[in-house]
Amino acid sequence: PTELKWSSMWRTPEGTRVLAGAEAMLARRGLATAIELIELGMAADDPWLFEIPQFDAVTPGQQLALLADVGRALFRKSVRAPVHTAINEAAIYAIFRALELSVQFEIDGEATAEKSTRQLIWEWIAADREHGDEGPDDDDDAKELTPECDDIEAWQFEIECIADKILWDRDWELDDLLVDCSPQKAQLMKRYLGIDDDYFTAIAPDPRDLAPVRRALNRIVGDDS
Repeated sequence: PTELKWSSMWRTPEGTRVLAGAEAMLARRGLATAIELIELGMAADDPWLFEIPQFDAVTPGQQLALLADVGRALFRKSVRAPVHTAINEAAIYAIFRALELSVQFEIDGEATAEKSTRQLIWEWIAADREHGDEGPDDDDDAKELTPECDDIEAWQFEIECIADKILWDRDWELDDLLVDCSPQKAQLMKRYLGIDDDYFTAIAPDPRDLAPVRRALNRIVGDDS
């Protein structure tokens, strides 16, 4: 297997950047929720499933280490960040899956945060419009969305739109498809799609001591600057 490589910050469809403002606050909520779910699964010896095959396939400790790596990439200008691989892009998507779960918990009356995840998403939509950005979230349904809305599908749609501004593509979802192809066909498909040879073979970090990982995650989640 190929170890993770490194470059600088995170390359998104909107350029190489770090998250800031309403986008950063929302992503931190998703990161905090993902961490909480992983820790709950570890305590119960019953790993939480995010329904993301690459992310669910690694151990909870590896999941936390991945979230620390991509968290640094998303929020720290001064920290080197992993280049795009299936495993670390899947880790970023886990943050958005956690946002969906956070909204569902709120709708079910199980959330306790002072500011709801729906409020944070609504603030992100407002900030996005203020900057004049156009996209799927500018449709009539999005304009009628309020923080009190209990339509989970409407919130899932908005979360996917936000994810698409950070994730370059969804190449990690092609893993099963390429596995079923012959090596020659898989190579041709990766070349056509511009996927690096080691994109699917990069492995997650596997820390022996999770204490530094947890400290790093706490700093990332707690930094509102």
